[in-house]
Amino acid sequence: MTDETPTNPNGPYRTPTTPEDRDVVVLFSTSNHLLSRMIRWLTKSPVSHCAIRICPYGVPMVFQASVGGVQPMLESAWLKKNTVIKKFLVLPDVSTGVAKAIGMLNASYDYLALFGFLVVWWEMRRGRKVKNPLASPNMVVCSEFLLHVDADDKIPEWNDFEWESTFPSQLMVSCKESFRELPV
Repeated sequence: MTDETPTNPNGPYRTPTTPEDRDVVVLFSTSNHLLSRMIRWLTKSPVSHCAIRICPYGVPMVFQASVGGVQPMLESAWLKKNTVIKKFLVLPDVSTGVAKAIGMLNASYDYLALFGFLVVWWEMRRGRKVKNPLASPNMVVCSEFLLHVDADDKIPEWNDFEWESTFPSQLMVSCKESFRELPV
């Protein structure tokens, strides 16, 4: 059995064999959904969502925490529902973190935490940093899922972010030395 075989015992995120397979791309996006519009309005940002794009077995896939939980989607299908605002290639090796994030497949989406973000937003406006009071330790939102990709702290720009109280827009503007911006 080779690493190319779909029955690889190491799971769906095998050791990549081509440069494109190794790429981890962070996607920052928006959509026309009401929730997306509300997030953009509150954060005064063009983005409301974030996800990762990888190519397990050479197939472009987007992994995200969204309505329905943590789930994979073919990139082509995901692009029909989302408008990419910015995308960044992750330069450090975050393969361990990606494997951990993928291990979260089917984790529940933290709907209640969305209301807790109102508290976070309000306190941020007042110059205070607070944790999301309604976040669940067993459920995730998109920015929290993205921070799981950096489980080994390979991205220093993200070290000070709280998992349960970080907006996608905060992650996007922090993409500096550990990333290379890609054309949209």
